[in-house]
Amino acid sequence: MTTLSLPKIEAAHKKTWSYIPPGFPFKSLAAVNPLMGFQDLPFEKALLKGYAFFEYAQFPAQIQEYNRQTIKLCQVLFDQGHGKILAPYQDFPFFIRTKKIIALDKTLHKNLRDKLNWLGALPDTPKTCTQKVLSLFSVSEKELTPFLHHLVGTLPGWASLCAIP
Repeated sequence: MTTLSLPKIEAAHKKTWSYIPPGFPFKSLAAVNPLMGFQDLPFEKALLKGYAFFEYAQFPAQIQEYNRQTIKLCQVLFDQGHGKILAPYQDFPFFIRTKKIIALDKTLHKNLRDKLNWLGALPDTPKTCTQKVLSLFSVSEKELTPFLHHLVGTLPGWASLCAIP
């Protein structure tokens, strides 16, 4: 199992999110530049990079499931008062709140004790949690930025809301 250093993860994280346009309220339908992050390239190269980054003919099944679960979580965490029932743990810090809400989702852990214990044992900071999860996937230093780009680039519509500078 490979454990990446936190500075390497932070650098890849910063680079990955630099390609995501800032979030705008969905109700405003504001347009953003889909080539953000490629400003240093000639326009033709930026188009090719943008296409490679954001367009996929078909997502792998694991990415589709990741997106489905992430979007479900985003709908709860980023609700702007549209839901009839408020999400729980409103007074908790964002990451702790996220972990607690994930623990409530029986479709993820099926009430299996080992999965619940694993979720409960995850670190309480986003950086160390990311480090632990990346090590489980055996993501190498060379694969780190492309791996994160792929996850973020395939999360349609929500990525800019999830960006944490």
